[in-house]
Amino acid sequence: MAIRAAACLSLLCLPLALRAQTATPLPEVSVRATRAVPGSMFSGEPFAVPAGWRVAEDLSGPGLRSISSALQSDPAIGESYAITGYYENFTVRGFALDHGSSYRINGLVVPAEMHIGLDDKQAIEVVRGSGNHVGPAGTINFITKRPADVRALRLETSQRGGGYALVDLGRAATNGFGWRLNLAHEAMQPVEHHAEGHRDFVGAAFDLAPSTAWHLNFDTAYGRRAQPAVPGFQLLGGTMAPEVDPRTNINQQPWSRPVRNESRLLAVRSEHDLAAALKLRWAASDAAARIDDSLAFPLGCNDAPYHFFCADRSYVLYDYRSFERRRTTHAITSLAGESVAGAAHHAWRVGLEQVRRRIEQRQLYSTTLVDDAGRALTGSLDRVAQPLPAPPASGADLPKRIARQGALFAAHEIAWRKWRVTVGARAAHIAQSQGRGAARLLPHAALAWERAEGEILFANAARSIDFGAEAPVAAQNAGALLPPREMRQFEAGWRRMADDRELSITAFRMARPFHFVQPAGSSWAGLGDFTQAGTQVHTGIEFAAKRTWGRSIEAGVEGAALRAVARGTGEPAYDGRQVQNVARLRTSAWVAAMLPDLPGLRAELRWLHSGRRNARADGLAQVAGYDRFDAGLRWEIGERVALQAAVENLANRRYWRDAGFAYGADLLFPGRPRTLTAGLVIQAR
Repeated sequence: MAIRAAACLSLLCLPLALRAQTATPLPEVSVRATRAVPGSMFSGEPFAVPAGWRVAEDLSGPGLRSISSALQSDPAIGESYAITGYYENFTVRGFALDHGSSYRINGLVVPAEMHIGLDDKQAIEVVRGSGNHVGPAGTINFITKRPADVRALRLETSQRGGGYALVDLGRAATNGFGWRLNLAHEAMQPVEHHAEGHRDFVGAAFDLAPSTAWHLNFDTAYGRRAQPAVPGFQLLGGTMAPEVDPRTNINQQPWSRPVRNESRLLAVRSEHDLAAALKLRWAASDAAARIDDSLAFPLGCNDAPYHFFCADRSYVLYDYRSFERRRTTHAITSLAGESVAGAAHHAWRVGLEQVRRRIEQRQLYSTTLVDDAGRALTGSLDRVAQPLPAPPASGADLPKRIARQGALFAAHEIAWRKWRVTVGARAAHIAQSQGRGAARLLPHAALAWERAEGEILFANAARSIDFGAEAPVAAQNAGALLPPREMRQFEAGWRRMADDRELSITAFRMARPFHFVQPAGSSWAGLGDFTQAGTQVHTGIEFAAKRTWGRSIEAGVEGAALRAVARGTGEPAYDGRQVQNVARLRTSAWVAAMLPDLPGLRAELRWLHSGRRNARADGLAQVAGYDRFDAGLRWEIGERVALQAAVENLANRRYWRDAGFAYGADLLFPGRPRTLTAGLVIQAR
C-alpha cells in the first residue's frame, strides 16, 4: 500500500497527573499526568497521551470482580449487553466498542468474548475516542500486576452467601528476575434467581532483565467459568417497559444449561535500549475463548408486533445453543528515538503491527416448538419457572471467519517551550475471509499549549478503522461480516491542575457509518439483513472537577452531555433520533472522608445519574432516567489487615441500566437491587 505524507491536527495532551489515592472501596477514575504505569498502552512512549485517557486504579474494593462494576462511575462508559453469566460488552461516548480491537491486556488485543478476570489486574485504562493504536470508538486496556514482594489473601462474601478467595503471591525483580502469581476461586450467588455459578482463575507474570539494556515481561492466564446466563426483557407490545423484579431470571427451563467460558492468554513484551536515545520494542500475544453457549432465550410474540414481548406479558421462548471459539493474535514492533535541537525536543516512532481474529461457531441453532396452529412455544413473565417442552434441536456449523489488520505507522512529536505538536499516520489494511476488506491512510495529529503551570489547552483530530461487525444471530445474514468502518474524530479541551483541585472540560465530535438490522425480513425472528448505511454522529462535552481538603476529605464530580444521531440510513424512522440506549446526560459525584475518631477508617458516598434513553431505534419507546446512591467503607487495622464493605443502590430503586440493541433484539436489563458485599484483606509479612 502506498503511504502518503499526512499532517492533520490530532490530540495530545501533555501528560496529566493522577496522584495516588488512599485505597477506597469504590474505584476512583481520574486523569493521569505522569508516565503511564507498566502495561499501559502508552508506557514508555515519548508522546503525550489522548485527552480521554482515564485510569481506574483501585480494583481491590468488595464486589469489584466484573468490568461493569469497576467502570460504572465513568459517565462516558455504558453497558451494552453486559449481563450476568456472559462476557461483558460496553459503549464509550455512545459507540459500541469493536470486538476485534477495543479490548486489550497490557496494550495487546484480546477477544472481546473472553471473560476477563480482574484477579490479576492492577488497573483498567480507558481511552475515549480515536487515536494511534486505539480502537475506533475507544479502548479498554487491562493492566496486569507486576512482580512485587507480596503475600496477600483476600476474602469476600455477599448478602446472598456467595464466596470469593484470592491468593496474591510475588517476589520483586532481583538479579534480573521477578514473578507474580494470582489464584482465585469464586462461588457466585447473584441476585437473580437460579443463576448460581462458579469460576476459577490463575494468572502469572514474570519480569526478566538479561542485561541492563534489555527487559522482558511475560504474562499468562487461564480462567474457566460456568454460570447460567440471565436473558434480557423486551418492551410489552413494543411500547411499554414491563414491571419486573430485578431478581427475575427467565432462563429456568430444565433443558437449559450453564454457559461455559474457558479463556487463556500468553503474551510477551520486550524493550531493548539500542543506544542512549534509541529503543527497540516488540510484543506478541495469543488469546482465545472457548464458549459453550446455552440458554432459554425469550424473544418476541406470536402476535403483532412480533419483535417484542406480548402486551399480556407473554413471550416466545427459544432454545439457543452454540459452541464457539474466538481467537486473536497480535504482534507489534517499533523503533523509537529522541533528540534535542536547540530549544526543541524531538521524539519519533515507526513500526509495524498485525492483528488476526478467527471466529468459529459450531452446532449453532435457535429453535422453538410450533404447534399445529402455527403458534410458537410461549412463556410468561408471571410464570418464568413453569417447565415447558424442549424444542427440537438441529444445529449447523457456520463457515470459519478470519479477519486480519496490518499497519505501518509513524509519528513525530516536537516539544518547544510551552507548545507540543504531534503528527503521524497509520497505513492500515484489513482483509476478511467473508465480506469486503479495506485499505486506509489514517492520519492523526495534536496541538497542546501549556498556558500556565498546570493549565493546558489542547486540540486533536484522528481517523481510525475497525474490523467489520458480525451480523447477529437473529438477522437474515447471521454471522456475516460487514465492511470495516472508519471513524473520524475531532476533540478540543482545557485542563487545570493544582495541589488541591483538578478541573477539565472536553468537547468532541465523532462520526462513523451506522449499523442496523432491517426491521422486516425472512430470518427466523422476522428480521432482515444486518446492514451498514448512513452516518452515526456523536457530539458531546465531558467535564470533571475534583477537590481535596487537607488529607481527610476528597470530593469530585464528572459528567458527559451527548447528542448522538444517525443520518442518511434509508430508514426514515431512524434518522435524526437520539441513538438507542444513549442518555443525553450522565453524571457521577462522590465524596470521601477519613474519620478522625477512628484511625484508618475511610467512608465514601457516590451518586450516579443517567437521563432517559430511547429503548427503540425509532425512538417510539423510552426508559426513564434514574439516580443511584452507593456507599463504601474501608478500615485499615494496622498495616496488614483491612476490612471492607460496600452497598450498591442504597435506596433499592428499580431502574433499567441497559436498554440497547443486541443479537437482533431490543433488550432491557434491570439494575441490581440493594446489594451488600463485605471483604477482608490480609497482607502477610
